[in-house]
Amino acid sequence: MGLLLIDKKGVESKFEELGQASSEAQQLLQQERSAHLIAMSEAEKKEENLRKALAFERQCVADADNLCCTNFIHGH
Repeated sequence: MGLLLIDKKGVESKFEELGQASSEAQQLLQQERSAHLIAMSEAEKKEENLRKALAFERQCVADADNLCCTNFIHGH
């Protein structure tokens, strides 16, 4: 009977350790998920800013081309 009590306490102790380790792992996972979401959001903002900058640059080039062609045609 005494051996069963010792074994039960050992199992309970191990169960508590595993529960605590699981809880810590869950917290770490949540932190990692949050960090990932923040990084993804920042990357999406940077991508959008780059797209806007590229569109602006393309418009500037198109405007410059039009201005050059107009000046060339009209002899300015």
